[in-house]
Amino acid sequence: MSHPESRTSRLLDGIPGSATVGLSDRIAALRSAGRRVVDLASGDPDADTPAPVVDAAVASLRAGRTHYGPSRGTAELRRAVAQALPVGVTRDPDSEVLVTGSAKFALSLALQALLNPGDEVLVLTPAWVSYLPLVRLHGGVPVPVHLDSRDGFRVTAEALTGACTPRTRVLLVNSPTNPTGRVLDAAEVDAVVRVAEEHDLVIVSDEIYRHLVFRGEHRSPAVAAPHRTVVVDGVSKAYAMTGWRLGWLSGPADVVSTALVAHQHMLSCVPLFVQDAAVVALTAGDSYTREMVETYRLRRDLLIDILDGADGLRFTPPEGALYGYLDVGGTGLEAGPFAARLLESTGVAVLPGGPFGAPQDDHVRVSLAVPTADLTTGLQALRTFVTTLPAPTPSGARR
Repeated sequence: MSHPESRTSRLLDGIPGSATVGLSDRIAALRSAGRRVVDLASGDPDADTPAPVVDAAVASLRAGRTHYGPSRGTAELRRAVAQALPVGVTRDPDSEVLVTGSAKFALSLALQALLNPGDEVLVLTPAWVSYLPLVRLHGGVPVPVHLDSRDGFRVTAEALTGACTPRTRVLLVNSPTNPTGRVLDAAEVDAVVRVAEEHDLVIVSDEIYRHLVFRGEHRSPAVAAPHRTVVVDGVSKAYAMTGWRLGWLSGPADVVSTALVAHQHMLSCVPLFVQDAAVVALTAGDSYTREMVETYRLRRDLLIDILDGADGLRFTPPEGALYGYLDVGGTGLEAGPFAARLLESTGVAVLPGGPFGAPQDDHVRVSLAVPTADLTTGLQALRTFVTTLPAPTPSGARR
């Protein structure tokens, strides 16, 4: 008799569950057991969804907007998406925009539309924990392009070109970046576009954090290369709407129409009342995001003030997104043991860097999406914890 494992998909062999979801479950279990935990691991904004957005959803529900809607998304929301794209990017809302269930699902649809089995996808690492698994789930081969923390995780044409092969099909980029907080500058975006042009790659640009910039400005490769760029975005981060699960992809009509086929068979459509609420969010300009961005900017400054100069820690100040990415290698501990001991001894939860795909697990991610008082408590406890660790061995061996 065959074992049950033989009935499961080979595509899922060796793919771990989401590290962020797993740690959230662990934190919930500890809290249920009565343990106080300061959660510096979550990427869920601590702000409430703006009241007018909630009111719009309630009004839509009461108006009976609870049935199937257009699979592409309502015309009103697609127009709002097209009008809210980065400056310099123009898309036809009728053929080049697809509204779907979350930015994560939009990314999944983009990969489904672009990849054939064995196609390679360049992924700049460290990278969000779902990029590498999603590529594999759609039959692709993720090719990590490791960025050096000592160079501020800078993207270069040389690194990208060196990773290209005849099977390379897609270049996946994310700016502002989870987990490092980097915002790609003009030279880096130019390098991405130039390599994509030279090797005939499609750029999939995850811009879910594009409104959350503290230093510099967000630049989309779709401005210079609209014919080969698919942009993934959504309302989760900028509008504190993570639980609403609404996102979209915009790009060349052939890619969007192919993604639409998969969308129709897998999801059909996004709830109409959620789309109606998203229209209110997108057409409000920056009136809802401005205060959140300033709050995160102040928390980013707090992170720098508390952790700068701490023995054993090194980090590049985040320029955007919701995270700080700390190099803890100087403590003599790898990230996994560091995070486990920190949680056990102080009740502060951070996310180890291993699931972000870096070759060496020596970083932890801390989130700015927590109340300022909790962030202060957690960061101070982290700094104090570091001072309690024995000095690293002279050889640099890790404990």
